[in-house]
Amino acid sequence: MTRRTELERPILSPRDSTSLVNLSPPRGTVHDRLSERSATLRLPAARSGRRGHRHTRSESALGQTDTFRRRIRWSPLLLMTVAGCGGPTWHFAYDEGLRQARREERDLLVFYKDPLDVRSGRMRDVLEDGGVLPLVNGRVRCQLVPSYAPDRAFVSQYGIDDAPALILIHPDGTFHALAGEHDAAAVRAFLESSQAPGAHPNRNPRLPQGASLEYFNSFDRAVEKAQNQNRRLVIVYKWWLQGESTELIRRFSRPDVARYFADSVNCILDWDYALNRAFVARYGVSHFPAMVIVDPNGQYRTLTGVPSVDQIIRFARADERSDADGGSPPVVWFADHSAARLVAERTGRRLVLFFASDGSDSSDTMGRILDSPRGRAVLAHSVNCRLDSQKAEDRAYAGRYGVSAAPACIAVAPDGSVAVRTVFSSIGDLETFLRPTAGGEAP
Repeated sequence: MTRRTELERPILSPRDSTSLVNLSPPRGTVHDRLSERSATLRLPAARSGRRGHRHTRSESALGQTDTFRRRIRWSPLLLMTVAGCGGPTWHFAYDEGLRQARREERDLLVFYKDPLDVRSGRMRDVLEDGGVLPLVNGRVRCQLVPSYAPDRAFVSQYGIDDAPALILIHPDGTFHALAGEHDAAAVRAFLESSQAPGAHPNRNPRLPQGASLEYFNSFDRAVEKAQNQNRRLVIVYKWWLQGESTELIRRFSRPDVARYFADSVNCILDWDYALNRAFVARYGVSHFPAMVIVDPNGQYRTLTGVPSVDQIIRFARADERSDADGGSPPVVWFADHSAARLVAERTGRRLVLFFASDGSDSSDTMGRILDSPRGRAVLAHSVNCRLDSQKAEDRAYAGRYGVSAAPACIAVAPDGSVAVRTVFSSIGDLETFLRPTAGGEAP
């Protein structure tokens, strides 16, 4: 029989080609990972049948042999497809890339490219260079384009206004950027040398974000991640059987609210777990629902009850921390007295120490006075620190000022003079104690 050329080989009849997946090798091989759709897309459309062609018995036998040959012939292509399935993938939405990078605590590599720009095309080839690709694969990857306004707003936070560009965002929120077109050696040097910490971005809180919100249920794990990545910690304290707590979680999780917490390490703690009560007590919280924001420098502020959506957003924003009732900012407290004293000395401001006992009615009363709208106004220009009577170090520090029992409020003026008050029955008592007087600032 004369050897047929590729074009003369018989085509499968409709009866033989009812399931194109039969062209794949037997089950148990690497090709089992491919779907029917993948196998179908790999076959030329012209092979689905030839009208008017009649198969003889010999041709049918030859067709079976040719089917086997097709298996062998398509194997290299199928192997290449399977190999490509495990290759590096790119996100095309910055919020998805950020979530994966934070979850895995890896760098996010953003490739800002213009599909119609030849320079972006050459930069794409550089990223596929043999010396660059391993450095690219070690990061979470994301591609953004100038034609999409949110992408332009996102990269502008990192000082980028034109494509092509590379942005390497580290787990601590800092970044390194490389603008313009560069060769493989320059890109390789950039990826190898860019280590955290880098520059701080100019955050845009109005940048559209995804609706999902990631959070921890473990206080220790959340604190560890916040400290390692130099990010603020957000705590939501609630009880799962309380309707007000459920409503706070619902408002906190709304897309228009959640985007303000996308860069935070979020932690939701339930009152049922006794240790959680001790954790939130560090920040003066004894009732649920409540929210606490702890900045990387140790300062914190609290928001209790079920605030409105606008109140939560204002509470979250560092540049507009005004509350609805009275327009006073929430009281910002230090948990570390050494850090608070250092700030007070450097800024020449009064230091106010609130020595409290968790679960004490008198401490709760004094705490509510301090956190009232008028109390916030009084404390707005002080450096404030909360001391826990259950901590030996805090008890010793309060003892320096002759205080041995909680609650107590200690005011240390810039000139070193000290005043102590153990009982506040009203906001007037606090104002009298802390308000500046005609002779100068009260201690």
